[in-house]
Amino acid sequence: MYLLYIDLKVDGGWFLPFALPVTAALCLIVTAVVTLTRYIRKGRLYIFGGAAIALGFFMPLLEYLLHITFGLPGGGIWSWYPLISLVLLGLLLILTAVLHPFRETLAKKFFI
Repeated sequence: MYLLYIDLKVDGGWFLPFALPVTAALCLIVTAVVTLTRYIRKGRLYIFGGAAIALGFFMPLLEYLLHITFGLPGGGIWSWYPLISLVLLGLLLILTAVLHPFRETLAKKFFI
């Protein structure tokens, strides 16, 4: 509601094409992570790995919406860096959850 208020006060016209989809997508990701973390006790590495991957795939959507809404030049350049790094981080977390000896070794090394 605050973003809509700002958009209406400055006559921006960016709320529906940009702010609403970005906010809705982030709220969906955060709500899914919080709900899964609350009700699933043993799969936290899977949950956070999936969240990192989902956030990585959100970055090209964010860049696309920026390009369409504000007409920024050079679409499709910067979003590949967070996409690749977040997908790799998510896959590393999921791989850590799958490989039990690796998870135990990391727990010993990091005093978890």
